[in-house]
Amino acid sequence: MDNICMQDECQLEKFNGLDRCALHCKKNRYPADSHSFLLLEFYKKLKEYILDEIFTYPNSNDNTFTRDEIDKFLTNYHTQEDNEHFQKISNYLKTKTIALTDIYFPERNSRDYFDYQKILVLFAGIHFDCCKFYLTTLTLKNTKVFFQDCVFYYDWSIVDYEILENVDNLVYQSCNFKGDVSNNSSEDSIYYIINSNQFDFTCIFEKNIYLNDVEFNGLLFSEKQNNKPEEKIKLSRILLKNCIFNKKVEINNFNIKDFIAINTLFEGKFEFKENIIEKLDINDTNFKKLVDFYGSEFQNFNIYKSIFYDFVGFENCKFGKEHGQKKYIATFKYATFLNIVNFRNTKFYGGLDLENANLKEPPNFLKTYVEYTNTNRETIRIIKHSFDKIGNIIEGNKYFSKEMKKYKDELEGKSWKGNFQEKLVFWVNSLTSDFGQDCMRPICIIIVLSIIHTLLIYGYENNFLYNIYEPWNNYLNSISTFLNSLAKNISPFKGFLKNGMEFLSLIFGIAYSILIWLTVVAVKMHTKRN
Repeated sequence: MDNICMQDECQLEKFNGLDRCALHCKKNRYPADSHSFLLLEFYKKLKEYILDEIFTYPNSNDNTFTRDEIDKFLTNYHTQEDNEHFQKISNYLKTKTIALTDIYFPERNSRDYFDYQKILVLFAGIHFDCCKFYLTTLTLKNTKVFFQDCVFYYDWSIVDYEILENVDNLVYQSCNFKGDVSNNSSEDSIYYIINSNQFDFTCIFEKNIYLNDVEFNGLLFSEKQNNKPEEKIKLSRILLKNCIFNKKVEINNFNIKDFIAINTLFEGKFEFKENIIEKLDINDTNFKKLVDFYGSEFQNFNIYKSIFYDFVGFENCKFGKEHGQKKYIATFKYATFLNIVNFRNTKFYGGLDLENANLKEPPNFLKTYVEYTNTNRETIRIIKHSFDKIGNIIEGNKYFSKEMKKYKDELEGKSWKGNFQEKLVFWVNSLTSDFGQDCMRPICIIIVLSIIHTLLIYGYENNFLYNIYEPWNNYLNSISTFLNSLAKNISPFKGFLKNGMEFLSLIFGIAYSILIWLTVVAVKMHTKRN
């Protein structure tokens, strides 16, 4: 018993001093396993395992061929392809589906006569259950496959396998990929075409998914997630470059460091919900159908030169970090939206840039927070216009005020020469009413001015002003007489001018008029703008 493999229910002998047999021991790289004759031993043991599988219930009563006949065929089929009897056995095996359980597959070389792939392709279908793979791919043309609870220790290239029938109708179920996952390259055309559905949402990806020059007619991930995982599926990077997805793409409940799509076309719906993304870059990529980013969180978000043909939803999304030191601006540069864009209940903690976006319809920004400092004026104008378009004047007025503040900031960078009047108007408006958002500020200023006005009248009536510095009285009297005479000629204000203080009364009257007007505007801004 000391020489028996430690794998449960395995009765094979240990291989070369290891604690397990050739089928169940850990594999190394090809040169080491070839030099130790492990590959040859694995080939022999796998052939015996398959023979047991063929002649185990419910096939135990199948007398079409004997075990010895099939054993001889598996050993010599490649040297007697013209043998009629061998051809009958080959046709017979092409009706068989086998299950391989807990097998540790080593690296292989197609030039070896003991290449186990040459045996696997002889069958109609293979169910790999709880197997371990120490190689980069298996090419099993015309053989249906299903990988269940398998572990892939090296980088793995996905192939356009035919799917062995299973409940979820996909190739990989609950598998663990410890290396990068990528696609095979095409020998016949620009794109490598994959027709089969690939992964379910219980698969684990410890590194990256790289898909390049691939056309998907199947699903990348299973269409429906039966049970929402307690923790999001972690993945370092998904890179889609020069790809075409002809069916719906669902990437939900992931925690991804980088999601990058370059020169890619999504013909079907693109669902990207409740993900946590550190960096998202979409470049020169087109989406033909509905796009749904519901509930996702993005730290660094950039879309460049991409077209969205249908509805796009960013509802309940978060962009940037609420309390992060670095402010990441969500950027839509040269992004074209040919339908409605929904930003409802969305938070842009680092700011938003829609200045160079092409919008056919006004976006929906209801209950959206947009950080002001890093958001440019054109983006604020777009948000304001979106509220005006649907008649939400109150919210539109808030962004009107922010737009004016941004323009005031732009004016501050210009010289007073040639911009004096405009800068003065914006400075006064900002100071006195916050561009119509603060109705209490002009009221308070009116009260302060009225107190000052009253004190000046009281000082004039009691000659306090002329007792400040008597040598100046003649000059002050001459100046005040001249200014008062000017004020008397402005007929609309004659009835409000106090004798002897006509000019000061005029100045205060104008100030009161402006402040009252600003108060009225500020009150109306909370109901309507004009």
